[in-house]
Amino acid sequence: MLTVELHNASTENYKKLHSALADINIYRVIKNIETGKFYVLPRACYQYIGDISNIEVIRRSVENAIKTFTNNYELVVTQSLGAAWAGLAEI
Repeated sequence: MLTVELHNASTENYKKLHSALADINIYRVIKNIETGKFYVLPRACYQYIGDISNIEVIRRSVENAIKTFTNNYELVVTQSLGAAWAGLAEI
C-alpha cells in the first residue's frame, strides 16, 4: 500500500500522478482476493498490482515517477500480507 500526498497540487497534478503511477502498475483500487472484485481506495492511497520482492524498488519507482512533475510531495510505501476494509465503493 502506498500513500502519496502532493503539496500545493492542482487537479492537473493529480491527473499526472495517477497516469504516472498507472504506468508502473499502481492504482487507487484494491482487489478482494476471495471475490475478485475491485474497490476504490480512499484519496492518497494506492495499491501496487504485482509481486513485491523489495519495497525500496517500488519506492524508488514511485519517487522517480512523481519527480517528473513535482518535488513537493510526501510518500510512504508499506508491504503487508493482507488488508481488511469497509465502506469502499465497488468498481
